Amino acid sequence: MPVRAILIFCIVSFVPLPATAQSPISTIALGPNQIGLVRTAQALTTRISFPEQVQEIICGDLYDPSSGKGSFVIQRSGKDIFLKPVTSKGMSNLFVKTGEKGERTYNFDLTITTSAQAHRVINVANESEQPAPQKPLATRAQPQAGADQSRSGQDLIKQATAQAEEILGTARKQAGQTVADAEARAAETERQASEQAEREIERRLVRAMLLGTREVKIESPRTVGKKVTISLDPRVLVFNEKSYVRYTLQNSSATAFEFSGISLESGSARSTAPVSIQVVQTKPENKLDPGESLAGVLVFDSKSIPPGNRVVLYVRGENNAEIVRVYVQ
Repeated sequence: MPVRAILIFCIVSFVPLPATAQSPISTIALGPNQIGLVRTAQALTTRISFPEQVQEIICGDLYDPSSGKGSFVIQRSGKDIFLKPVTSKGMSNLFVKTGEKGERTYNFDLTITTSAQAHRVINVANESEQPAPQKPLATRAQPQAGADQSRSGQDLIKQATAQAEEILGTARKQAGQTVADAEARAAETERQASEQAEREIERRLVRAMLLGTREVKIESPRTVGKKVTISLDPRVLVFNEKSYVRYTLQNSSATAFEFSGISLESGSARSTAPVSIQVVQTKPENKLDPGESLAGVLVFDSKSIPPGNRVVLYVRGENNAEIVRVYVQ
């Protein structure tokens, strides 16, 4: 193999390039050793669709409502996940396990950009296994002109092999240094993004306190269903024109409990309409083992609900079927 080909092969082998998308709606093929780049933007939700059922999600910087730290809010629904950044800048990584037993894992890098550059929909396809390179057919050895010619050929082979190994070693060192530099820059960017997110949260809290807060009392904050119990904090906090409802779900059955999502509806006894909400949960997947519980917060615009309208929180299952409801007001 020519020396230049060895060098190119080395660099490609040790510095794999991530898969990227070039439009708001993209399709990418990912293998187990590839990383897909997902560009997101504040105030936009990006949907990532997989060919199999999503079983588990692990995010490096998942938003924690109890501490106010983290950059990304993520929800799972069937074969899709929905992610949204809560900060204007930052980056993280994401692992998604799919399949009946979570046997396939997809790898992603998450970055926060402008809305013009962000993905809206990414369709993920399985990359087919690459065939193993075929070995060249053995050739019949030609008779040597003499012993001197044989030794000369062996010396040339040894020199070429040594030169190739030297180039390969140098390329490996350069690749390792490149990766180390990239990881250092990523860590510094993540640290700066985290500090900026904390300052932004503090600024919003101070502004909300200056504008004043109020509370709305919930008359019946707890409902017990066949498999799940839902409890709300007895008060809805309202500040900065946003309402915050904290809920707790507990699996009260002897088997695992799954739900498709949480919804909020407003209206009268005869007709209701959905309310746009943001859901933040302590657990990314909508599944509870027997006796297990999770907490979450619903955020919605107070002005979107006309005065006197009834507000109802629903836990929904397959095909959007109602599992349990509780009246917020």
